[in-house]
Amino acid sequence: MYKGDIGVENASPEAICRALANVRTEASADAVPSDIVNWGDLVEAGLVVHPDAASRRLQMGRILGIGYANGKQFYKRCVSFRIGRDEFHDALKELERGREETK
Repeated sequence: MYKGDIGVENASPEAICRALANVRTEASADAVPSDIVNWGDLVEAGLVVHPDAASRRLQMGRILGIGYANGKQFYKRCVSFRIGRDEFHDALKELERGREETK
């Protein structure tokens, strides 16, 4: 193994299990649950139409494992990856706790 080699063949079994446990797959339109995040949830959470919306989306994207996106794409990812309201609100609590700790 040379420095910088990050292929799966060099990953520990624990790292592989962690990665597989966090896999997200896209849902077909008919498989989207009814408790899915809606646009109002994003507004209320300060992820859109808010002075710090971009940085909040960056942090929420990391917590949820869906990456950074602009508001419209973030919403589409929440729907596509079936982010339910409970999961979304748990992630929002984690985001707020992290912000409190950095103050």
